[in-house]
Amino acid sequence: MNMKPLLSALALLALTFVHTSAAELVLVKNGTAPAPIIISKDATMFTKLAAQELADYLGRIGGAKVAVIEGAPAPLPEHAIWVGLQPEVKALLPGADFEFQHPEEILLHCDGRHLAIVGRDVWDAKMADIPGGKTEAERKSHLVGFPFSNRDVEGYQTEYGTVNAVYTFLQDRLGVRWLWPGVDGEVVPRQVRVAIAPFTQRHHPTVRMRHGVFAPMALFKAGGAPDSTGGAWVRRQRAQLDSLFVPVGGHGFGDWKTRFLKTHPEYFALQAGGERNQEGPATAAKICESNPAAWEQWLADVDEAMAKNPHRTSFSCAPNDSTRHGHCCCANCRDWDSPDAERRLWMYEHGGNLQGVALSDRQVRLANTLARMLNERHPGRGLTASIHAYGYSCPAPVRETPSEQVYIALVHGFLFDLDRVDAHSPSGVKLVDEFKGWLGKTKNVVWRPNLGDYARWQSGGPGDITYAGGIFRSVANQDVKGIHIDQVGSWWATQGPQYYLMAQLAWDPARSVEEIMADYYRSGFGPAAEPIKGYWTLMETARRKVGMELKQWPEVFTAGLFQNAAALLAQAEASAGLGDEHRTRIAFVRAGLDYLRLNTANQALARQIIAAPGPSPDLKARMAANWQQIEQIAARHPEALPRNQLASAKGELDYIHPDSDHKALEVIRQRKEQLDARLRVLTLEK
Repeated sequence: MNMKPLLSALALLALTFVHTSAAELVLVKNGTAPAPIIISKDATMFTKLAAQELADYLGRIGGAKVAVIEGAPAPLPEHAIWVGLQPEVKALLPGADFEFQHPEEILLHCDGRHLAIVGRDVWDAKMADIPGGKTEAERKSHLVGFPFSNRDVEGYQTEYGTVNAVYTFLQDRLGVRWLWPGVDGEVVPRQVRVAIAPFTQRHHPTVRMRHGVFAPMALFKAGGAPDSTGGAWVRRQRAQLDSLFVPVGGHGFGDWKTRFLKTHPEYFALQAGGERNQEGPATAAKICESNPAAWEQWLADVDEAMAKNPHRTSFSCAPNDSTRHGHCCCANCRDWDSPDAERRLWMYEHGGNLQGVALSDRQVRLANTLARMLNERHPGRGLTASIHAYGYSCPAPVRETPSEQVYIALVHGFLFDLDRVDAHSPSGVKLVDEFKGWLGKTKNVVWRPNLGDYARWQSGGPGDITYAGGIFRSVANQDVKGIHIDQVGSWWATQGPQYYLMAQLAWDPARSVEEIMADYYRSGFGPAAEPIKGYWTLMETARRKVGMELKQWPEVFTAGLFQNAAALLAQAEASAGLGDEHRTRIAFVRAGLDYLRLNTANQALARQIIAAPGPSPDLKARMAANWQQIEQIAARHPEALPRNQLASAKGELDYIHPDSDHKALEVIRQRKEQLDARLRVLTLEK
């Protein structure tokens, strides 16, 4: 046998190994950290925070204290981790391309001596002062946005590439995971030696508006504060510090009725009875879209908002809520409608109903008009107007095309069911088909699905990880500019895996659902990965039966289901080789199962109370005992359930709370069902 080829191959392999080993940058070894972290002296607040967290995680991984140095020392160290693009980095790493071509682009580059963790950072040092918006309420009312993103530096940051690069490095290269908020959700692999071989990694997120995926933890809300567990989680998932803000969470004229109805009735929609009065709440009042006086008032409001926050570039002119009622029927507005649009029934408090059409064309024309006037008023600022494709404007416009200065928030809630139809469509058009119609008209799209409360989503019902994850990934890959999901709460013990999946896909929708979830189970639960996966598969299958097959909750969430779920978690706990962190995470998942069991038990008790001829103090007492157990779960696992919702015991949790008047709630539910049924009949009769 000729041994020369084999020996040559072995020699080449040995040389390759020696070369690779010699080129590795050692970050931690035997409790020491030979490479300090260096940031610029003028690094912004979040860059400093990310650099310190990088040092902390490296310390937890390897048991070493890692130095963070502000400003390049003299002489330069032989090895270093450079966080943020500094002049020294380009000289030390001449082989790297530090030109960023895309918003939020990041670059991780190591040559074996130095590691650069950098990204495109953009801020405006001339526009640091924001006169308005010192409270969350004021920020919302004045459309102020993000006033406290930087507290310790001059300027206003709009892109955070370096910060997101740090968390990408921690995840992709060091194996750190954040499954849910809090320490128990963190996966930090311990190693005696941490070394990085030469590599280059670039990425830029195509979904530039990601903070709306978890809107309650956006930077400008209390839940998104940097020192809160929720704020830290979304930041580390790269779902908070993004580069686009479009106002899609509300409507454009919510306070106009209060401000102007008495003094400027001409701003408002002409009703079928000939008056311009507006019945109902201010948030439902409709305007006369074709009235130039209303345009000027909107522009004046925008000027006021820009004075309070000079950084704001996008402004809502979306119609108010209550989509069936009160739309303007003046001749000018009706001329803005397309006669070829799908039929819609316009309803009025006085004067009966009118045969109308879908309103997308008039609303796009309004947005185009206001955006054009806004940019004529403030040239060179790149300002935009936004509207919702919502209710009677869900279908794409027939003859109008949104301008490049207009964003459309597509309120098409098919995340859990691709077969969901537009309830207002007499021909039963699917929401996903209307969504595609808009994509054929414009690329300035933010997907803002209204999820409603299918399968008790708003009160902690389980998610549909794989099915909904696939839909989310598909949408994120269709060149949408942003995603803002309505009604995502903090039900981490019952919906957490789906939250994690959405965060990962928002940053990189090229990854597969299967890859992300396999890593989630393996990294978070080790030897218990398979039974944990089985548990969540069981839960999402149950959710699908309620949400898609329209089965009633008691038909699905049976004693047998809970028994099977508990058996899977018991199997997980019995897995050989479990560490304490794995057992803690399994207990967290079990907290979600216990909540669902108690939720189901209280639903059954509520039905008994409704059916009883008189008061039922014994049933109420049993509900109270179950509720007390739910509160105990939240106390033991602070991140498992949204404690603010439990404390208020209002809204979404009324149906299982012992203090609720369940008979009255049932009357309201039945009336709503009857109204919905009547409106469906009217829709089909059009």
